[in-house]
Formats: sequence, C-alpha cells, structure tokens
Amino acid sequence: MKDKVIVVTGASQGIGKEISRQLGLLGGKIILVARSRENLIITNNEMETQGIQSCFYCGDCSDFQNCLDLREFVISKFGRIDILINNAAIAITGTLSETNHTLFQDSQLININGSIFPTKVFLSDIRSSRGRVMFISSLAGIIGLPSHGIYSASKRAILSYAETIRNEEREYGVFVGVHFPGFTENDRNKKIVTGNGSIITLENRANIKKSSKNRTALRIIRQINRRKFFGFTNIYGKLLFIGYRLFPRLFLNLLYVKRKSFAGA
Repeated sequence: MKDKVIVVTGASQGIGKEISRQLGLLGGKIILVARSRENLIITNNEMETQGIQSCFYCGDCSDFQNCLDLREFVISKFGRIDILINNAAIAITGTLSETNHTLFQDSQLININGSIFPTKVFLSDIRSSRGRVMFISSLAGIIGLPSHGIYSASKRAILSYAETIRNEEREYGVFVGVHFPGFTENDRNKKIVTGNGSIITLENRANIKKSSKNRTALRIIRQINRRKFFGFTNIYGKLLFIGYRLFPRLFLNLLYVKRKSFAGA
C-alpha cells in the first residue's frame, strides 16, 4: 500500500474510519470522504497525529455532480487513484408494515448510488492505474434479515453490481471485490434510521456476536491484497453464504425463529 492513492467513502466513523487508518499506517495516501465535515475534521486530525498522510472531502456520494467534484479534487491533488473503497451506507431498521415508503428511495440513493456513482466517475482513472475497487456489502446482502428489508435489498444490489463490473472491467486489469462484514462493534454514537424516519443511537448489540472494527478492516485489506472477489470477516459469513445457497429453506426458517433478535440491531 506504500504511496497508493486510496479513496474511502463513509470514512468518518466505523469500519470506513478503521480501514482508512490501517491503510494509512501501511503507507497509503488516504482521501477520507463523508457527509459530516465535523466528523471528517476530527478523523483527519487523528490520522495526522499517527503520521498518516490524509486529507478529506466533504460530500454526498449519492449525488453524481458531487462525485465528479470529488474526482476533480483527487486527480488535481494526487494525479491518480489506485484504490476505491465504497463503504458509505445508511442503516434503516423496521418491518415493511411499519416503514415509511419514502425511506426506500433514501436507501437506494445512499446505499446503491453512493457506491455506483463514485465507481463510475473514477473508472477511467482506475483503468489507467490497473487499480482496485472494493464494495462493502453486509450479511444482509446475502440473505434478507428480518426488520432490515430495505437495507438487505440495497446491499444485495451491491453484490449484483460488483459481479457485473468485475466482468466488464476484467480485460482492463481492474480488480473488483465485494466484502461481507459480519455484525461489527459499533461506535458509541452510531445512528440508525427507524421505520418511521426518526434517527436514533444504535444500542450495544449484546445479544449478537460481533467482530472488532480492527479485524474487519484487516480482513478487507487482506482481500484487496489477494485480489479475491468474495471476502468475509469471519467464518460465520462464509458459512451463511454457502449454506443459504445450498439450503435456502433451512436458513430462512432459522431466521424466522431468531427474527426478534434482529429488531433494532
């Protein structure tokens, strides 16, 4: 990762922040991207105190013009991009019956367009550097989780896009991968959107086994280095991926039994 120019979206907190930190410690030149200027300034200052070469761009990746402006910022500053990590997403929880219909569009804009638009604007540059594109999906992208229908649908769409782009760009030497993090320890101030549109702080998920942000970030980096299309934070994700494809009815029944554990998770 020495001197690689790396753009990370959703980089001001959580997995995105830890990926940025780890890549920076490996010598990468990190561009932090998120919508909150305040959080970006704090994160960028933390990076600099650790000797990481970083800068930030405040913008909305679901806005195409904003992505064009991001590209101009990156290319004017560094002249190229080597790695794009599409991590920006919004978590929405709630059953279909209790979820406001407007949230479906919000989720599509941020979780789908927020990954596809940056990829599109940087694609020619990534071809030139024979670079890498990583999409961060979720276990919810493997199987529809109870009370997370909107989120699951958007994260599964990311998998389909990644599969398509992988085949389209293979002849140009572009690596495309998709990672499925398991349930990951959350920041103390992590926010989620409920079905009625209210924003709440996510409580500690004590009833669910979680991976550390550090482990998740290192697994993603290892996947990038090994240029593997599929990646999983832990063995449970891999077993879910394989098991659901082989025994879909069994896994759907198991989720039904455990459905109350996912409410608000």
